[in-house]
Amino acid sequence: MSLVNHPLTVALTTNTVIVVTTTITPSSETTTDSSTTTTTFQVPFLQGALLGVVIAVLFALVVRQLPTTWFTPKSVKMAILLALGLASAAPFVWVIKLVTRKQGAQLWVAVIGGNVGAMTFDSLAISFAPATYNQVHMGSVGALLLWGVSCIFVVGAFMTGQVHH
Repeated sequence: MSLVNHPLTVALTTNTVIVVTTTITPSSETTTDSSTTTTTFQVPFLQGALLGVVIAVLFALVVRQLPTTWFTPKSVKMAILLALGLASAAPFVWVIKLVTRKQGAQLWVAVIGGNVGAMTFDSLAISFAPATYNQVHMGSVGALLLWGVSCIFVVGAFMTGQVHH
């Protein structure tokens, strides 16, 4: 299948914030049949995204205060920061749960939104305002951020019931 006449429709509704619809039709056939895929960005996603930005700003303020030696590649202190990143994944999910008051699949949507919000802030800050973090080893700061996001996805998937053990 290939995308043919794939209009992208964005509409606001009362139950959701944004609805994106894509129409896909087979390129090898001349029929008028098509399938429609709808992706919905719900309110929990946006709540999580905003909270993710707030948490990312707080993270940047903490990183600013740490000595630059903590971010030296291959150091014991960097390993400690990575361990703290893993340990902070569950509290990140708990904060999102507390603020959004969501459960199960809706909490998972909020956790995804939180990670997207945090990654967006951190990506823009590292790219355009690296002094936000006040660190010399920005590669290590970026690695810590990526590690944290990965930990939140894995821990969040278990905490929200997305992974069945």
